[in-house]
Amino acid sequence: MTKKKPDMNVLSNSMAQLAGSIASGVVPQGSPILRPTPNSVNEIDMLMNNVRGSFITLNRTLLSLLYSQYGIVQASIEVPVLDAFRGEIKVRGFEKDIFDENPYDKKKWLKFFTNEDDDQKKKAPDAEKDQYDIDKEYMERRKQWEREQFQKDVERQTASEENFRREITKEEEARVMAYLRREQIWQKFQQALIWMRLFGGSGIVIMDGRNPESPLNLERINKYTNLDFYVADNWELSGSQTNTMLGTIDWMAEAPFFLMGHRIHRSRVLLFKGKEIPSMFRAVGRGWGLSVLESFVRTLNKNIKNENVIYELLDEAKMDIYKLNELNDSMLEEDSTEAVKKRLAYAQMIKNYMKALVLDTTDDYAQKQIHFSGLAELKEDARIDMAADTRIQITKLFGMTPAGFNSGDADRATYNDMVEAEIRFPCEPNMIRMLEVVGRKVLEKTLDWDFEWPELERMSKYDEAKMKTLDLANLNEANIWGRISNYEWTQAVNDKNLLNMTVSYKPEFIPDPLAKQVFKPGFGGGGK
Repeated sequence: MTKKKPDMNVLSNSMAQLAGSIASGVVPQGSPILRPTPNSVNEIDMLMNNVRGSFITLNRTLLSLLYSQYGIVQASIEVPVLDAFRGEIKVRGFEKDIFDENPYDKKKWLKFFTNEDDDQKKKAPDAEKDQYDIDKEYMERRKQWEREQFQKDVERQTASEENFRREITKEEEARVMAYLRREQIWQKFQQALIWMRLFGGSGIVIMDGRNPESPLNLERINKYTNLDFYVADNWELSGSQTNTMLGTIDWMAEAPFFLMGHRIHRSRVLLFKGKEIPSMFRAVGRGWGLSVLESFVRTLNKNIKNENVIYELLDEAKMDIYKLNELNDSMLEEDSTEAVKKRLAYAQMIKNYMKALVLDTTDDYAQKQIHFSGLAELKEDARIDMAADTRIQITKLFGMTPAGFNSGDADRATYNDMVEAEIRFPCEPNMIRMLEVVGRKVLEKTLDWDFEWPELERMSKYDEAKMKTLDLANLNEANIWGRISNYEWTQAVNDKNLLNMTVSYKPEFIPDPLAKQVFKPGFGGGGK
């Protein structure tokens, strides 16, 4: 009797050994590998099935239609940009007025220590007698020069930026501000940022009447230059021939952009790019960024689905039901069918006009109504998802007021941080470049520019007046106690517009004898 060979697919150990091996994590030799039970929460298949294989950024037609027809899309793109540029942006121009680049110039040094009188004294017969006096005078001059140089070094080390730059006058600043408003420069920036958020990229093309393929030369811009600015999205700047594929741009070329049949030099375009595309798909974007709608597709579909469901339910909210005697038999003949139609039409017309309905004793009429319980919760969930994806507070995105005791301060602070980081900060270099061009056009000067954003958090009239009162009290206290000069007081009052008027500088004035009793140390929030 032959002995059968053991089957390798059958476990040869006992149940106790199997349980011990599972507990210890060791699989017995010759046993099949034991795999854990699949857990869908920890699997990536669900993620793979719920991601798109394409980018909405590359669909120009769909993006344009969504922006044109959906108010929620317009709000998510425009609201942060409009809030970022709300209020007046204060600009300041500076002319370079710094110390000598080389204060220890050898020629100036020799000229300072020697002069023609010294040379004449050395040629005189009694030159040896006066040599001591000449050397003494020389040493005095040297000591004086060293003291002056030491003082200049101290001034350079302790001086602030204002000591090195001379600010333009108020009249020149007003002329620049007038040009910015007249030509709607900041509105063009807003439009460029809107196209950047919608399409993933945009640009402002600077046109000065010269060949657009040549570099932009600021020194050739003057008040007679025909200056203009054109806002274009990335599809226009790429010279795209289709609405599904961005045109190829040679970013290393001197004139990489192609607009309306003309090559545009890179120095003439102020670029705005969206969020960076991951390196795996960066080539698809042709060097541009992502649209903000890229991460908004799921919640937008959810919102549209909710709106469609609510619309269909509203359309069927109240339904009239007519129960006619022998309706099925009547529908078999064409004449009877027409008679039934007329009868229902007359009944509906009389019900709408007379608010009464006359039926046969064998007929019946009823109404069916649909209750909308739970729809409000679905709509609220969709709104929360959209606010989370757009990073815009729900009250601002949908024009709602804060519910309950929530003042919304924390939500506004988070939203303001987003506007600062994603709208204001990235466009500052382009704004400075634009001010350089405008400065050449209006003032015919090449200046260094700076600007100040208005506060995102708007105060009430009462809080604003209260803050001005405290600031003015602090300035008065500092001036009376000799902490600041009259000039510094005047400049601070005018810069902050504390008196709603322009205060002229008075080098001397007689303070009120009782002022020191009123403005005591610490008054108005000042120090001790």
